[in-house]
Amino acid sequence: MWRRDSCRARSGACILKRRIHLFEFNDWAHTPEVLRQAETDALRGLESLAGVPKALAILLNRLIAQLVPDRIVDLASGGTGPLLPALGDYDVEVVCTDWFPSSRAARLVARHRPSARYLSEPVDASAVPESLTGLRTLINALHHFSDDDARAVLADASHAGQPIVVVELLNRRWRDLAMTCLIPLGVLAVMPFVRPSFWALVATYLVPVVPLMVGFDGMVSCLRSRSQSEMLALTTGLDGLTWTTGAQRAALVHLTFLVGVPTR
Repeated sequence: MWRRDSCRARSGACILKRRIHLFEFNDWAHTPEVLRQAETDALRGLESLAGVPKALAILLNRLIAQLVPDRIVDLASGGTGPLLPALGDYDVEVVCTDWFPSSRAARLVARHRPSARYLSEPVDASAVPESLTGLRTLINALHHFSDDDARAVLADASHAGQPIVVVELLNRRWRDLAMTCLIPLGVLAVMPFVRPSFWALVATYLVPVVPLMVGFDGMVSCLRSRSQSEMLALTTGLDGLTWTTGAQRAALVHLTFLVGVPTR
């Protein structure tokens, strides 16, 4: 069902042999909350523009049909991202979590999927509470973790025997890196459609902090991304789940995914 692949994909080869874990504003604890929320809003708009929800829906539909989960636990939800639109009307409980929970993200979840829950307390993706059983999703977030921390996230799912799907949107390829140069223009285009706050609009159009910040973080995300083989290497020795990798094409990007399902 899931195919394994190498670092090379149809859109080109990796431009760097190893990932570079540089600074991102969205990871920085001192980033003002209004800018953090504006960035997650902009990313949600850019992901929709790139066709990510539709591509993610194809991937999730296959996985859900295989596992038939009672609950989906979204880790590092940020501004909710493409998960909720990708799920459509599928009848499953959804719990969104984040290390930096925000009331704005909670309102977005309630608006897009009233039956979903957004936890107000921080949740560590590498130490998920035992009560949160179900299919874990980590969408466009693994690159935020160092190798040790990323392995800890996967190890927690493996030790708990809970299935997990990790999806990354960018890769270390020339096309993806070149595309990040257009992100500031994309932010200017999508921001009016993501219901931003007044101050987010000021920081986008009057003083263009948000477009530059999102563009910078996007370029760093490219350099931080992992190939399929690098993702799979993180799972060495984690025998509680069976791990496979693959790719799913969206309109403007190629999703790279890692899936862990309980070993039968």
